[in-house]
Amino acid sequence: MAAFVLLSLPSSLALIASPAVRCDSLMRSLFIEPKGVVSPAAVAAECSAAVEWNDMDLDEPVRGPAAVQALLESKFPEGSLLKVERLSDGGASGGFTWHREASGEDGTGLRGVTYVELDEAGKIRYVQEGAEPLFKLDKLLEALLLGANKNKDALAAAAAKPPPTYERETPNTAEGIVRYLWEVAYPGGATPAEALTFFADDIRYEDFNYYEPFVGLDKVSAYIGLLEVFPDFVFIPERISQGEKGCCLTWRCEVNGEKGPAGISYNEVDAAGKVCFARDIPAPGIKPPPFSTLAAQLSPRLRTFRPRAAAPSMLFGRLGGGAPPPAPPPPPPPPPPTVLETLTTRPTRAAMALAWVGFSVYVAAFRRASASQRAVHRTVQHSLRSARLATWNALRARTASHLLHLRYSHLPSSTPLLPCMQPG
Repeated sequence: MAAFVLLSLPSSLALIASPAVRCDSLMRSLFIEPKGVVSPAAVAAECSAAVEWNDMDLDEPVRGPAAVQALLESKFPEGSLLKVERLSDGGASGGFTWHREASGEDGTGLRGVTYVELDEAGKIRYVQEGAEPLFKLDKLLEALLLGANKNKDALAAAAAKPPPTYERETPNTAEGIVRYLWEVAYPGGATPAEALTFFADDIRYEDFNYYEPFVGLDKVSAYIGLLEVFPDFVFIPERISQGEKGCCLTWRCEVNGEKGPAGISYNEVDAAGKVCFARDIPAPGIKPPPFSTLAAQLSPRLRTFRPRAAAPSMLFGRLGGGAPPPAPPPPPPPPPPTVLETLTTRPTRAAMALAWVGFSVYVAAFRRASASQRAVHRTVQHSLRSARLATWNALRARTASHLLHLRYSHLPSSTPLLPCMQPG
């Protein structure tokens, strides 16, 4: 969640010598020039003998070219297409954003980010890839952030911070901005507002905890401003790719000093050196994620429950050939559901959100808490008490209809999908 802007510690990534083959050139030859058709054998042939491929949906990475080939064969049956949207311009390391398509089918499928690192011989030695979760906290996460921020002033007073120790810098490349924020500014006490100074006015920020992106500096600023209320969420960079125009990074987080989830992000700058695109993907809490596993069985080529329309970032990134043609304005969207509507119409999502919040409370309960932490815990516990009754009533009311739906789900067209299985 918002990995690009939270506090962090210095990256452990060592400097990498320039390989014999550039990373961006190799990615083009493997994933772009074949027009989206992935050849597991060709990818495996470009891997080193000690390659490690970390699919964040799996419990453990796979190692060795043969294991990589077997993994890709299972993920890309005949007719599957992997469309690269944005490609970083790194030499020794890089990354790209992507989405899935299927030959002969309209619409697009699962979206993701891939980080790639080469050895000195130009062979792939490390890959980490993340795919969007099909279950998203969305409005419930927003409600939690808004509720916690009602006590923001009291929490800030209880959590006195030392003055910043970093020196202000003004990088204008993707890698430079990422390294400055993650390795200099945030460890030196910078607030999330420091990142906003590097964002373009028309930035598109895709946090895959949400169904819709944040578009425009005003909306991104409002969202990022909500994150300061959680001082005990610390994001730590692990690998930062090379790239002047685009940069990929992998990260992990700590919650109240305890090990938390991991994730992957991609950032791109425009001609003025401002971040115009960012995508954050959290690793799933349950591996393999059940909804993604089910979607892969029902639709192995797209890996979503239903195809989605292509977003502008899919068609008109740096690989898409420029700006899109003018289009008539879309009809106004319906008003977003309220928190109560979300609780009553999507009880599964509500239950999982409460489990996520409960985990934070559980971690905090077994360590010595500071004054600021105790204030946060009181706020979360109050929110849990007020939401538990409404959520339980919603679950009880909806369970019977869900069971009937599952009983007759074999019917091909007469029964709609469960609300929690709508496409991300």
